[in-house]
Amino acid sequence: VSVLSTTDVDDAWARYVKYMHTEPAPEAEPSTEQLSVLSDLLKTSASCYVDLAIWGPHGIRIQKAMKLNGLVMTPGGELVQQEFKGPPDYSHWAACFRVFTTAMIMLNACKPPALLAYAELIGRYAKRYGQACWALIYQVETRFRREHMERMRRRESQALDVAIAANGVTAFD
Repeated sequence: VSVLSTTDVDDAWARYVKYMHTEPAPEAEPSTEQLSVLSDLLKTSASCYVDLAIWGPHGIRIQKAMKLNGLVMTPGGELVQQEFKGPPDYSHWAACFRVFTTAMIMLNACKPPALLAYAELIGRYAKRYGQACWALIYQVETRFRREHMERMRRRESQALDVAIAANGVTAFD
């Protein structure tokens, strides 16, 4: 992936300030490399999925993926204890997602209210079900961002194409 130019990064930074009326906190800033990879993903695959096991605050410093222990559902529906990669708890997830939120706003890929509402939803699940269920919550959250969001984007993009062809109006943004 080509690294974004200084001008592109400066433009992204200015876009964030325009939407949020302040600069991002240092712990919420994506590195130039993180911003470059996400920008390339959005341009080449229309996917915005990033792995929060390795995406987070101070991106250059995260050399080893985070791990967590928790319950994993087997194909037979049984819950078993397993270690896998990912933020070990909600507070780590929130810190990683905050960097992702900042990058998405900088790249004009999503409006702040949708990202903030999503983070709040995951926070409510984490509070309601507790640390004992965090591994399950994280697995569902990851699968939603990786699989379902792309399916939703594709479906709505097709609906937009149909509306345009019919000279109609659609709420798709």
